[in-house]
Amino acid sequence: MQWVRMINIFITMPFACQAIVVIDTLKDHAQLGRFFNAKFKCLTSPNQEIRRQVTLRGHTFIEKIDFSDAHTIEYHIEGQGPVKNHQARIWATPLTTGCQLHYSIQCQALNWQPSWLVKLIIKHDISRALAKLRAYCDGR
Repeated sequence: MQWVRMINIFITMPFACQAIVVIDTLKDHAQLGRFFNAKFKCLTSPNQEIRRQVTLRGHTFIEKIDFSDAHTIEYHIEGQGPVKNHQARIWATPLTTGCQLHYSIQCQALNWQPSWLVKLIIKHDISRALAKLRAYCDGR
């Protein structure tokens, strides 16, 4: 059995708008393609769970929202995905002038993927998405 290192990514970005504006925009799951280089489709669930189908870089997988409130969203990838054991937490800290958005991801690369490359790609994609999100939210 091969040991696979945990990948930890932490990105933070200031926003000029209120925290609730950022988090509410991220909760509009069907519109996340405006910011992320992916396609999102909301899935119906009989037990009120929030799940979305994501197509990203040729991979289609399911993300399940584990928790959300006015300042936080936590989610994980269900089943097979482009990485293993993916968990993420997004939260916004209110400031006197806007907010600070924090995005934390933990995952493991698949056995054939170099961990450093997976980390680089995820960090690049998330940073670009957050820059688009900031331009959108701060421009409202």
